[in-house]
Amino acid sequence: TKCSFCTVGAPAAPATPTPTPTARPVPTSTPTPAPAKPTGSLSVAGSALGIPVGTPEFCLPGCGNEKYLYSAFETLLRVNEKNELIGAVAQSWQWAPDFKSITWKIRPGIQFHGGWGEVTADDIAFSFNTINGATNPTSKHDNVGDFAAFLGTTDVVDKYTVKMNMTKFDARQPIYQFSTFWQGAAIESKAVYDKYGAEGMRDKFFGTGPFQVKSWVQNDHFLAEAVENHWRKTPAVKTVK
Repeated sequence: TKCSFCTVGAPAAPATPTPTPTARPVPTSTPTPAPAKPTGSLSVAGSALGIPVGTPEFCLPGCGNEKYLYSAFETLLRVNEKNELIGAVAQSWQWAPDFKSITWKIRPGIQFHGGWGEVTADDIAFSFNTINGATNPTSKHDNVGDFAAFLGTTDVVDKYTVKMNMTKFDARQPIYQFSTFWQGAAIESKAVYDKYGAEGMRDKFFGTGPFQVKSWVQNDHFLAEAVENHWRKTPAVKTVK
């Protein structure tokens, strides 16, 4: 007998729905916020101001350390807020195995104020050979004797490398004479010296610090202005007096 309500074989599978394509979101770039510009001013009163002398070899006591302590110039190294010795104008340094020399690698791209160009090994060699009493007996720099006690010539190796030859090992180095910690020395522009000479450079202040000297009058005032987009950090304050 034939079953009128029976079906032969397995039931047909339900049709698979065709997925509807969804639009993929187009990525959008997040705009980089512009660096904050320095604003406002800071006035500081003090009992002493230092002696303004641009020529490094004439930089008497009251001038040599003030240049970088006022943040207008920089040293090879600096001491950070954790009291750690870190690179500044120099990005690395290495003692020779016999401790008779230090080789410094200069940080590329650091610019002198006033459009005086990039800091190179020539500027480092000039900065130390001109103030060191052992290489320039007529130097009157604040720390002339400190350097003469252990430092010989500072020689250019290549554009970003200098070698300092030590006449005597000093275990306090490099923190004592090459950083902001103690009796250091500012990095100066050889190009400025070559153009103006020792006498003409007396009133020229072109460092690499986050502030640029605008005016420095002995026993009266020191005025500096922030350097925007400074290689290390742009100051929050526009002017300091």
